[in-house]
Amino acid sequence: MFIDTHAHLYHKQFDDDRADMVLRALDAGVTTLHLPNIDGESIAAMHAMVEAYPEVCRMMMGLHPCSMGADNKAALRQVEDLLGTGRYRAVGEIGI
Repeated sequence: MFIDTHAHLYHKQFDDDRADMVLRALDAGVTTLHLPNIDGESIAAMHAMVEAYPEVCRMMMGLHPCSMGADNKAALRQVEDLLGTGRYRAVGEIGI
């Protein structure tokens, strides 16, 4: 049993082969894929992947430092608000 703790398979670059990648991961013994969002723009795609693969995908909330813009406080408030929903398993993508 393996757990991938940092997979961005919801990213658009994987649109064409996402299903195959998930199947290959499962065939290799991966039981869980933890998906860290990158910024506010990646949240919807991450949610869609979890809805498509609820048995294997878990959401993580965070904000990559390279995605910080002029309104950092608003971005951090969004992360804090979303963490408060209880839908996220972990905090990830924080630039450590």
